[in-house]
Amino acid sequence: MLSPALGLLLVFGLAGGLLYTNLWSWGLMSACLLLLNTIGFAHIRRRVDDRNNLTPWQALEAAMHGEITSNQEAALSEEVTAQRWFQSNRKTWMMALGGLVALSCLTLPFLQTLPFGVDWIGFSMLTGQIHIAGSMALPGTSEGFWTYPPAFPALAAWLQGSLGITSGQAVFQLGHYSLFVIVLGVGGAMDRHGAGAQGMLSMALGAGLFAKTFDSGYPTVASQLGLVVGLLVLLRPSATRGKHHTRGFMLAFLCVLLIHPTGAIYLGMLMASHLVIGLRLDEKHAAGIQRLLMTSAILLTGAAAIALLMLAPRMLDAAVFAEYGWQGGRPLLSYNGVLLLGGLFASWRLRGTVEGMLLSAWVASLWMLSGIHLIEGLEQIPILSLLSYVLYSMGLHAFHIPLAALFALLWSDSTNLTAVDSKRGFMGVGWDPHLHRHAVTGLLSGLVLALMLGNLLLIQVSQHDELRPQTQGDVALLEDIASLPSGSIVFSENAHWGYVLDAPSHIKMTSLPTLGLVQLDDSIQAQATSAVFGNDPEGILALNITHAVSSPIGTAGWYLGASAHWSLMSEHAGSALWAFDSSGTSEQFQFTSANEASCEEGCTMRDDPWRNHRFRDPFNIGEMRPFVEQGRTSSVDFAAPDRLDSNMTVCVVFEAVGNLDETKFTLNGQTTTSVVHAQRNAGWHSTCMESLNLSNG
Repeated sequence: MLSPALGLLLVFGLAGGLLYTNLWSWGLMSACLLLLNTIGFAHIRRRVDDRNNLTPWQALEAAMHGEITSNQEAALSEEVTAQRWFQSNRKTWMMALGGLVALSCLTLPFLQTLPFGVDWIGFSMLTGQIHIAGSMALPGTSEGFWTYPPAFPALAAWLQGSLGITSGQAVFQLGHYSLFVIVLGVGGAMDRHGAGAQGMLSMALGAGLFAKTFDSGYPTVASQLGLVVGLLVLLRPSATRGKHHTRGFMLAFLCVLLIHPTGAIYLGMLMASHLVIGLRLDEKHAAGIQRLLMTSAILLTGAAAIALLMLAPRMLDAAVFAEYGWQGGRPLLSYNGVLLLGGLFASWRLRGTVEGMLLSAWVASLWMLSGIHLIEGLEQIPILSLLSYVLYSMGLHAFHIPLAALFALLWSDSTNLTAVDSKRGFMGVGWDPHLHRHAVTGLLSGLVLALMLGNLLLIQVSQHDELRPQTQGDVALLEDIASLPSGSIVFSENAHWGYVLDAPSHIKMTSLPTLGLVQLDDSIQAQATSAVFGNDPEGILALNITHAVSSPIGTAGWYLGASAHWSLMSEHAGSALWAFDSSGTSEQFQFTSANEASCEEGCTMRDDPWRNHRFRDPFNIGEMRPFVEQGRTSSVDFAAPDRLDSNMTVCVVFEAVGNLDETKFTLNGQTTTSVVHAQRNAGWHSTCMESLNLSNG
């Protein structure tokens, strides 16, 4: 259970290190991975005849099988005895149930090709740029660069090239796989204390990391891999920690820094908690604390130097920010409330153990850290501003693993915890504080039910394309964009649906997402937006813009269609590619919206899910949309424009919420025209009807 998590963490570190040193390329990344795997395989396969040359891990494995010398056995006997006892008391069926919790993290990638949320668009844009250029330089007409932790997009770019998939798919699959191995890794780390299955099952009691993954906050989630190493190294008594543990911990900390700073901050808080608890206890429990103190000082000083010298100066004008409010309050209760109750109860029951004290101190320190959002608006302290931006959603992800680890120790009846006041005499089932078997039965029943309902909910939600920021038509336009002449400059909205992912290198797009810290040296997006929306052909010519793209979710298409300076080149389900016409002789479209008063029988008005992300409404379409359930018939009036041609083509752009068996549109004017479609998949569509005589009104 530990191998996938530790392996992925190292691969993240490799990818991030190559990109950070400007050495990243698909070929070099592949060669390094092949080399590391070859070395690892050879190391595993080699036979060491001299027992004195065994690595600490090999010595432990040999001791588990009774294959070491007496001198080594004396040093390892206590740990070997404990691990053998843990193995003999594992419940296979609980481990299998915990495995199902981990596998549930992979449900969504099997149901759809692109994720929900909006953060993935920025990660995908960065991934695509790394895949093409091997750097984080801004693409298109913009000049500058992104400052963002390099590991996640660098590894996603390698996956994109290796599997031949899009950047969005690479980001999606890597993000969910990261959560999968994190759940396994927590189980593996807690298994060293006899609570492996309980560790994985406890993860299912909280929704924080799952919600963050569903919302596509993948690097933040992936950075939690470092906490697996933290639990593995710091939750063990200091006296049993060797040099290899310290070296591994330092390497893990560096890898986490390359993924996302949140994981490094949480790992640093675990280090600090370990130091505080160790210094409070007597020398027996605090043995080796000096080595950890030196390690912590080196790591935290390095991280602080990076933040102060490289990142904080770029936030001199930014105040402390709390986008979602105080993260130690409602967000924590909303996403991890059940786990919080269990963790508080476990903290009380395990207060007499070193492990319980350490994890409780860790949770408390994270909660105190959330107070950064209570001073929103504070200025002139860049490091605090930077911290508030990094931890803006910590209520979802900061407490999930610490609380799960704490509750898992109480859940298991076969732990071997370190008592604060007395030495343990023997190991036995039920010796440490644990949950009553009736409570365990009820808890497991609830978890099985929640697991089933959660996966059923994912299946249902996966059919709701209206929750996606980009439509299938937007994706389909990429082939048309790729066929444009080299050097074409394509205007796109500066919105989630306007960013074109994996745009070919011979085409320049005007918009790009804000991700991390952006050093923007030059951009024409503001001028282009004013020229296009203001129907200013001279301004468009001056910027050398040749084409434009629009999405049915956005508003650019309405402006472009109503202008005589843009001609429609191709259209996919409401998404369109336009060519600039300097002569102003292109066909103009007329637009109208539904009359809300006419939406009565079989029709309801619903809020547009993307209404808060639009900043223009040129034709007073409004924030409400008529909704007709499948199997119902309804009549909706559309106010016709003032000027009508005698012969017109009327097109309706609509969105299917879920798959539709059959749709029929009937246009009533002086003549009646109908069009029937046998089946429509979820998402945006368009259909057109010829009308010979359409009256005003």
